[in-house]
Amino acid sequence: MMIDWAHFTPWTALIGGLLRPVRGDVAWRLLFLAGIVLVPFAWSLFATLPEVRIDAGATTLLLAGLLVGIGTRYGAGCTSGHGVCGVARLASSRSGCCATPSPEAPKPEEPTMQLLIAFGSGLVFGLGLLLSGLMNPAKVLAFLDLAGAWNPSLLCTMGGATLVAALAFRIAKRRGRTLFGQALRLPSSSDIDRRLVLGSATFGIGWGLAGFCPGPAIASLATGSSKPLLFVLAMVAGMGVFELAEWLRRRLHRRLHQRESA
Repeated sequence: MMIDWAHFTPWTALIGGLLRPVRGDVAWRLLFLAGIVLVPFAWSLFATLPEVRIDAGATTLLLAGLLVGIGTRYGAGCTSGHGVCGVARLASSRSGCCATPSPEAPKPEEPTMQLLIAFGSGLVFGLGLLLSGLMNPAKVLAFLDLAGAWNPSLLCTMGGATLVAALAFRIAKRRGRTLFGQALRLPSSSDIDRRLVLGSATFGIGWGLAGFCPGPAIASLATGSSKPLLFVLAMVAGMGVFELAEWLRRRLHRRLHQRESA
């Protein structure tokens, strides 16, 4: 098993990859997701969870979930993927640092360690979502409401996450491999194309309707409320719609190519 960072933006790759399962590439995705849900669940056993206020109704949640699911798959990213990792990667690339390939051959993959890292990353990610308030759609909507009662507090969360990620990308580029000596493939594309723009716009509409994006919605499942579950199911359905549309597009393209070649 190898986590392919060249094509990995957390939520589209995690959930979208589960919709197209590949043998040996499912366990780490499930463990990452489990880690995110486990943190707020464990928190609730010993203390009161921070406020998670969901004002959107069922219809709005369904529509928002579909749009977020389609948008994240079409644009290949979401808040954490493009908003944090993308900006951080751009910042680290402009710092003048570049990868220095090591002449030594990478060490063999250790599946058990990869699984532990995926689970641990999920725990850290879930804790960050919990403490930052991103699990609270009401707070997110207040942050997005620039023309109303704007709440700028999430700027600290996004800014802090971007700084940490930029430092991590800079170190990773210099090393050229993981801490455990495995091959490291970092993203290299910085193109702004139609898919990125339209996917981001679709995601943004869904995000603005409900205040949920993929990560916080997954974490909010631990509250036991039906509303996050409704959103997540609609989001996965939206990703499924995208996968179906892509399959039909590829099939049509093959048929047209066959006709032209005949």
